[in-house]
Amino acid sequence: MPNQSTFVSSKSAPGVLLMKEIPEYLRQYHGARLAPLVGKSIARIQVETFEDQPEQNIVNLILDDGTALSIMCDPEGNGPGHIDIIKL
Repeated sequence: MPNQSTFVSSKSAPGVLLMKEIPEYLRQYHGARLAPLVGKSIARIQVETFEDQPEQNIVNLILDDGTALSIMCDPEGNGPGHIDIIKL
């Protein structure tokens, strides 16, 4: 995990830190997508099957305001994804 000095704050999304090497247009994209998550807490976690396939599961993180984060392999939702849990 890179150290804090390699990150900059998003201009459009306070609380979102992005690596300096990320191009500005992608910083704006990520800032806009992630800003609504800042300050929220995970209230519960739901695991469901993907397209009625019991061996493929989607993890949904349900936030305290009712927002759900689905861990998917891509933006189109073509399948479940992987989440790493890293202690900082």
